[in-house]
Amino acid sequence: MGAVSAEWLRLVFLAGCLAFDVLSKRIPNLWVSAGLGAALLSGPPPAGWVLGLWFTLFLFGLWRRGWLGGGDVKAAFVLSFFFSADRLLTGFLLAELLALGVFFALRRAGRCTTELPLMAFLAPTLGVIALCW
Repeated sequence: MGAVSAEWLRLVFLAGCLAFDVLSKRIPNLWVSAGLGAALLSGPPPAGWVLGLWFTLFLFGLWRRGWLGGGDVKAAFVLSFFFSADRLLTGFLLAELLALGVFFALRRAGRCTTELPLMAFLAPTLGVIALCW
C-alpha cells in the first residue's frame, strides 16, 4: 500500500474547508492545523510558496478591514503549502470573480446577501486547477 499523495491531501483539505464553510460559516483551527501538518509532511512546498505566504498577508489585511473571513485567510495559509503561487493566485482570482457574479445576481433578484462562503467558490476552482494544471 503506497503513501497518500499530496494531490489527494490537498483535495481532502479543500473538501473539508468547503463543508465547514458552507455548513457553519467557519473553518475550525483543528482542521487548519491538520491541513498544515499534512502539507508539511507530504513533501517539500511547491515553487513560489513564499509568494503565497505574502498573498496570505494581503488577505490578512482584507480580513482586518472586514472584507474577508478569518477562515478564508487560514485556509489560504495552508493552501500556500499545497499550491504554487501562480495556481493559488489564479484560483483566488477566479473564485472572487465567481462570487461577485453570484452576489450581483442575487442582488438583482432581490435576495441580497452580504455574506457568501468563499470556499464554495474557491474549493471547486482550486480542485479543477489541481486536477488539470
